[in-house]
Amino acid sequence: MRPSFGYIDEKDAQQAKDAKAKSDDEEEEEEDINDGKAIQVVIKKRESERAQAARKRSHAYLQKQVDDDPWVPLTYYDFDVLCMRAWRGMS
Repeated sequence: MRPSFGYIDEKDAQQAKDAKAKSDDEEEEEEDINDGKAIQVVIKKRESERAQAARKRSHAYLQKQVDDDPWVPLTYYDFDVLCMRAWRGMS
């Protein structure tokens, strides 16, 4: 009787197939990484404390702070009208 090692051949074929699939996945990931979009990097020069204080006192900076401040709708009631309603007993 001769030994049969067919199961080893099947296992080797499966491992080769898995290795090929894994290498294909890695190649796709490398292609995805290399297909990245170009970005523009801006490096700001570090400003001194004096320059930072001057920038924060500037009109443009203060105007930007005012523009960024959220506004709340307000209903205005004249004081005289409120007094007259209270005097007449109206609410």
